[in-house]
Amino acid sequence: MANGFLRNIDENRYAKERLAPEALIRCGYWELWLAALEMNLVENGVLELAAIRERERRADPGATAPAVAPDGLHDAIGGLIAHGVDMASQLSEPHRFGAGERVRTRVSNNRRHTRLPSYAMGREAVVVSRLPAFPLPDAVAHDPGGQREWTYRIRFEAEELWGQDKGGSDAVMLDVFESYLIATTPAVAGSVEEAP
Repeated sequence: MANGFLRNIDENRYAKERLAPEALIRCGYWELWLAALEMNLVENGVLELAAIRERERRADPGATAPAVAPDGLHDAIGGLIAHGVDMASQLSEPHRFGAGERVRTRVSNNRRHTRLPSYAMGREAVVVSRLPAFPLPDAVAHDPGGQREWTYRIRFEAEELWGQDKGGSDAVMLDVFESYLIATTPAVAGSVEEAP
């Protein structure tokens, strides 16, 4: 990422989602990250798959490679660890949904990256609070300049997600992007506190 070969974390998440099912079963956690990184580097024209495979055939299992990092990278990483990155922002247009409003999540069958869990697709929920805007992972996985969207904290009754006999009185809260939501009924005034 420091060298510009990988644009953002969502690009790598999308690559992991496209790995062959047998890789997801066979590989460990860091192997999946490496396989996704290799896929991104090939797709972005940085490496050729044949060169990666040739290097694998010649690899000495006991060998180590010297670490090469751009000037200032270690300081930048230290700053990120200490302070994080605030990705939250405000948009000029208003939020589309209000606290207390009933919504339904969209169903997506495309093969593109999304951060909406499949178990929550097509389900009804209530908006608990409005949140700041963030980069939409569905867009930035494919284009680092992808749009930002308002986000919302929504509350699903557990039975809505898992059926009447499985939910009891439990609930599930998710933070979701505005484009994931469809209005179903108007907000009920005063039914839920608005977050600051």
